[in-house]
Amino acid sequence: MDFIVLSIKIFSVAVFINIMGLINTIYGKRGNKFKDLTDKKFGRLTVISLDHISFGKAYWKCQCDCGNFKIIRGCHLGKSIFSCKCLQKELLIIRIKTHGLSNNRTHRIWRRIMYRCYNIKTKEYVYYGGRGIKVCEDWHKFENFYRDMGDIPEKLTIDRIDNNGNYCKENCRFANYITQARNRRNNRLITFEDKTQTFTEWVIEKNITHNALYYRLDVKKWELKRALNTPLLRVLKNNNITN
Repeated sequence: MDFIVLSIKIFSVAVFINIMGLINTIYGKRGNKFKDLTDKKFGRLTVISLDHISFGKAYWKCQCDCGNFKIIRGCHLGKSIFSCKCLQKELLIIRIKTHGLSNNRTHRIWRRIMYRCYNIKTKEYVYYGGRGIKVCEDWHKFENFYRDMGDIPEKLTIDRIDNNGNYCKENCRFANYITQARNRRNNRLITFEDKTQTFTEWVIEKNITHNALYYRLDVKKWELKRALNTPLLRVLKNNNITN
């Protein structure tokens, strides 16, 4: 009786293995239309070769800059995985390591730069790391960042000269928040009397409000000269913008 039960179990396992092999073969054939990632670079990972295909998903052999090898599913490369886990360890060290400057404003700005480029859980990641913006390898250590930039002056911050470029010594400068705001991709620039400024800069210069200028230009369709030079009424009846 025990022999019969054992035989049934062995037979069931064999059938299961054959079915799984058949499914994997079918999906493997379908998965041959994947994009070749060989020699592509994703963060610290360089794709060496295709390792295997499982259920239509390609798994790639990658080498990290630290020398380690790791097998990674293709759809995760450059999206949620950028290293063999050495980067995550460094980010953890960033949180707990004391430089004597860990509470310094410069260190907080550097830490924020690192997180926005590599931590997918931060809200800013989509605008930085998600766009391919990286921090140069040398700046992954705070000491090197501090060596190149020094203490960031009060009321100034780090601004990338090329908004689509990476964080590195050659592409970074100190800037006030107005200059940094002007360098954003989604800025609205307005040219008036041969002078080009952002929407916010014109608001400040003309001593009007954002809402008033928006209402004049986009709702009432005033000409630019009238919109910028008309003084703002002090009293807005019934909470409506009248000019």
